[in-house]
Amino acid sequence: MNKPLLNTMNSDNITLISPQKILEKIIVYNKSLEIKTQKISANIHFSNGTIKEGIPIAINETEKVVLLHCKASIIYINVALLDHVELNLSTHVIEFLTDDNYVDLSNTNISTSLELKRLFKQEKDNIETLFDFELNSEIIINDLKTELEKYQFELFIKVLKDILNTISKDKLGQQALNNLKQLVIKSADNTALELTKTTENITIHINFKTKFKTDFNTHLKDALESKL
Repeated sequence: MNKPLLNTMNSDNITLISPQKILEKIIVYNKSLEIKTQKISANIHFSNGTIKEGIPIAINETEKVVLLHCKASIIYINVALLDHVELNLSTHVIEFLTDDNYVDLSNTNISTSLELKRLFKQEKDNIETLFDFELNSEIIINDLKTELEKYQFELFIKVLKDILNTISKDKLGQQALNNLKQLVIKSADNTALELTKTTENITIHINFKTKFKTDFNTHLKDALESKL
């Protein structure tokens, strides 16, 4: 039986991934890199105990083989013989394995709760000076517990400010924002991003416990404009 690699961001978010899927992801990742020295190599273990080290190149689904670049040779590996895969990489590039859910905050300066309150107060004042609505998120600030949540919240506030500025560049956008009475930010564990609207209020329900997707800025802008 193939041994899966444990692919997880924390103990509450566990996913199992097969050796073949790992190799598929490595191949896609390596193809996106221009510099060969940055490509990920792997130790590939076979069910018969053999180990081969090299850079996965491609998987031929028809013939069920993996092409592996090993020094000056190309090795063909029978997919059926795969036992498990060891990646020769550092943690900061493991993101491709976790479907962009992995966040390495080890070298990131995370704002304290008080610093976030100061940042939010500053941006709240700036936004409310430019527009006629109130920005409300006091409950969220007090509920931010983990480093990831604090990191995400700070990123979100900066993104929101940029999006509001973009929307307000034309007269219709400015008028639509000024027709709001309140913009509310609420924590939501069960949805990445969802917006609801009453007559004069828009509430942004957002999950700060998982990493924002790469298209988050566009998604938030489109969602906000659809409610204005």
